[in-house]
Amino acid sequence: MKKILLFIVIVSGTFSTIQAQQDRHEKLKAFKTAYLTEQLALTSSEAEKFWPVYNDFEKKMHALKVESYRSAKGNIDKQGGIESLNEKEAKEYMKKILENEQQMTTTKIELYNRLKPVLSSKKILKLYQSEQNFNKRLLDEYRGKKGKN
Repeated sequence: MKKILLFIVIVSGTFSTIQAQQDRHEKLKAFKTAYLTEQLALTSSEAEKFWPVYNDFEKKMHALKVESYRSAKGNIDKQGGIESLNEKEAKEYMKKILENEQQMTTTKIELYNRLKPVLSSKKILKLYQSEQNFNKRLLDEYRGKKGKN
């Protein structure tokens, strides 16, 4: 009986942690959506065409970043770090990392090409700048919270 109760407590704790992470992710996404909409001054017509393209781009970039982490850093750490790799393994990891970076660049170019009919080049450039500013604000906020703890 105690084992079952302990199992239920662990499972419910896991689910609440996952839910909290999802809630944070949704809040962050909503904040970014509002921030970009404001920064780009999107009309309703532009927003209607922009967001499906941008959301698709975000999903692709997220998948590429997760893949990069899993295939390179995660595996390198599991093997004992960079120092434990031989030259052949290091070369293979570098190849994977560079291929992934190339895919990210291709995805960014694809975004630009898909947005050209929707937004002016000036607004697309402003999107690039706004994304950088958003990420900088997020990092500054994280550093501020980390410094207080």
